[in-house]
Amino acid sequence: MQFIQLRVLHISRQVMANWVIQCADRYLGALYDYLHNRMYRFHVLQADETPVKVVRGKVILQPQGKEFFT
Repeated sequence: MQFIQLRVLHISRQVMANWVIQCADRYLGALYDYLHNRMYRFHVLQADETPVKVVRGKVILQPQGKEFFT
């Protein structure tokens, strides 16, 4: 933090957010497309749907049936 304070460089949150969005779009988008194409080459896909405990703060949430947490 001292480096930023000494340089007096002010970058708005909006500018930083736009940088993150552009980087994700430019680099992670290409990776996503590559993995998506590789995945659809297979005839069968498998996913692990094992229920797990979710901790939010001090509360432990248990999935009930086909429940999903976001």
